[in-house]
Amino acid sequence: MREVYRILTRAGVLLAAWSVSLPVAQGEDAPPAGQPLQVVPHAEGLTLDGRPDEADWKHALRLPGDSFEAPPPPPGTKRLTLTPDVRVLETAGHLWVAVSLAEDPGMGMGLRVMAGPETLVNAADAVSVGYAPQEMRAARYSVRGPRGATRAKGYAVRGAADWSRLGGWSLELALPIEGLDLGGPGAPMRLALAITSRTPNLVAAVPVGGLFSAPAAWLRLAPGDAAWSGDYFYEGEAARLAALAAEDAIDEERLEAWREFQTASHEGPPAASPEEQARALKGRLLGPLEEIARLRPDLKAWVGWIQGDVAQRLGLAELAERSYREALAAMPGCREAAIQLHVKLLSQALAEGSSSAPTDFEAALARAADDAAAAQQPYAREGTALARALLLYKRGEFARAVELFEPLAARYPSEALITLHLERARAAVTDWARELQRRAADDAKGDLPRVTLSTSKGEITLELFEDDAPNAVKNLVWLVEHGFYDGTTFHRNDPYFVLQGGDPFTKEGAEARWIGGGGPGYAIPTETSSRRAFRGTVALLGAGKDAEGSQFLLASGSALHLHGSVSVVGRIVAGQAAADALVEGERLVKALVTRRRPGSTYRPLTVAGEPAPEPVATPPPR
Repeated sequence: MREVYRILTRAGVLLAAWSVSLPVAQGEDAPPAGQPLQVVPHAEGLTLDGRPDEADWKHALRLPGDSFEAPPPPPGTKRLTLTPDVRVLETAGHLWVAVSLAEDPGMGMGLRVMAGPETLVNAADAVSVGYAPQEMRAARYSVRGPRGATRAKGYAVRGAADWSRLGGWSLELALPIEGLDLGGPGAPMRLALAITSRTPNLVAAVPVGGLFSAPAAWLRLAPGDAAWSGDYFYEGEAARLAALAAEDAIDEERLEAWREFQTASHEGPPAASPEEQARALKGRLLGPLEEIARLRPDLKAWVGWIQGDVAQRLGLAELAERSYREALAAMPGCREAAIQLHVKLLSQALAEGSSSAPTDFEAALARAADDAAAAQQPYAREGTALARALLLYKRGEFARAVELFEPLAARYPSEALITLHLERARAAVTDWARELQRRAADDAKGDLPRVTLSTSKGEITLELFEDDAPNAVKNLVWLVEHGFYDGTTFHRNDPYFVLQGGDPFTKEGAEARWIGGGGPGYAIPTETSSRRAFRGTVALLGAGKDAEGSQFLLASGSALHLHGSVSVVGRIVAGQAAADALVEGERLVKALVTRRRPGSTYRPLTVAGEPAPEPVATPPPR
C-alpha cells in the first residue's frame, strides 16, 4: 500500500514543469542587432479556439525557429525532427501568436512570449507571458512585467489550445499590444518565443538560437498599416478583466487541490488494515482529483490518467480502465493514458483470465493476434506485443518471449512489468536447458515415485522429484496414501499461472470459513532445490517459509519467481490438457500413488524434526 504514496515520484518526472524563463541577458553582452524589421499582417474576425484555420492565418507572418529531435518513437516508426510552425497576426489591438507542432499533445505543451518596445535593452524589463493549457503543477497563465504580475492588471492575455487529434496540437495566444508600452501606435516591438514540447526539456526558440540571447537579437515586428489596429491605448472592459481574474482564481483553487493530492501521495499509510488503508487512500487521493476535474474540466485527460494510475495501484481495475478511456476520449493523443491502458492494463488482461476460465494459451494468443490486427495506435500494437510476450513466457517459450520483450524494454525502460519479465525470460532460457537435462536424467532412472490425480476434467499423472526434495515428496505421498486429498476442491485458479488445491476444508460438508487456510495438523520445512516452477510443475506451499502442509499448486504457467518460497516436488508427465481445463471449484475425486521406490519410507519429518502424525483436517491458527 505504501507504493501508492510514491505515485508522485514517478509522476513528478512525467509532470515536469513546462515553463521556461529566458535568461536575463544584459545589453552590453548582447550580440549586435541583425534582425530585419518584419511586418505583421492585419486580420479581422479571428476566433480564439486554438485552431489557426481561418483564412487569414494563411497570410500570417511565419517565424522560423529552432528544431529538436523527438524522443525515440514506438518500434517500427521513424524518429522525427520537429520544427514548430509559428505565425503571428495582429487584430483589434492584440498580437496573435499561433503555434502548431506535429507531435502527440501532452502536459508540457505551451508557449512563453517575451516582448517589449524596440528600445528594450534587458530581458528582465520585458513583458513575459506563459501559457500552459494542460499543466497540472503550475498555473495556466503566468505573467511578469513592469506593470505587475496579473492578467487583470495590465496584461489581459488570453489563450486557447486544440488537443483533439492524434499526432498534433496547436494553440493561439492573444496579447494586448497596449500592455507592451511601445511608445506610440506605430512603434515596432521586440519579440522572442519559447515553444515547449510535450517532452520535458525539449524547447524550440524563435528566433533561431534566441533562447539565450539579449533583446537586441530578438525579432523586430512592425504594424502592417503604419499603426497597430484597434484602440491602441486599450483600457479593457471591467467585466472582461473581472472574468479573467475569476478564471485565474479558479485555477488557483485547482492548484490548491493539486497540492492536497501531493500531500496525500507523500504521507505514510494510515495504521489500519489493508482494506481500511485502501478506503482511506481512495478518498484522500481521488477526492482532490475529482475537485480538479470540477474546477478545470479541460484537464480531464490528465486527471483521468493520474486517477487511473491511482486506481491501478489500489487494485481497482475497472476504475483504472474507465479512467484511462475517459482520458483518451478527452485527448485521443494522450500518450501516457494510451501506454497505461494498452501497454499495461489491457495487455495484462489479455495474458490473464478469471478464476472461472481455463488455461488456454492457443485461444489467448489468438485473441492477442486479433487485437494486433485491429490496433490503430502504436501503443495498442505495443500492448498486444506485450501480451504475446507475457503469454509466450508463461507457456515456456522463453527465447521467443525475449525477442518481444527487448524492444519494449528499450522503449519503456522504467516499466517493471516489462523489464522484470525480460530479465526472468533471459535467465529462463539457460535454466530451461538445464531442466531438460535433469528430466532426461530422471527418465534414465525410471524409478521416481508417481501419483495420479483423478479430477473432474480427467486424469493427471505426476512424477515426483524425490532426489531433489525428499522430505516434501514424502509428505505428498504420505497424504495421498491416507486419502487426505480425496474429494477436495481446487479453491484457487489464476489462469496461465497456478491452480491451487489440497485444502481439506474444500470437501463437501466441511466448514467453508476455513477455506484457503486448512492443513493436515502439522507443517514441514520448506525444501528448496535447483528445480524451478516451470509450467507443469507441482509444488507445496504454505502461509510462509517452513509452514507447508497439504496445500499444493499446479503451475499452469511459468512461476519462476516463486523459487525459494515453495517446495517444487514434481511435474506433470501426462494429463496437462486436463490440468489446463481445471478451474476454481473443480473436484479432485481421487489421488493414488501409482509408483513407489522400493525400500523408501514415505513419512515426512515436521519442522520440529519429528515424524509427521496421522493427517487431520486442521483450520489455520487464529
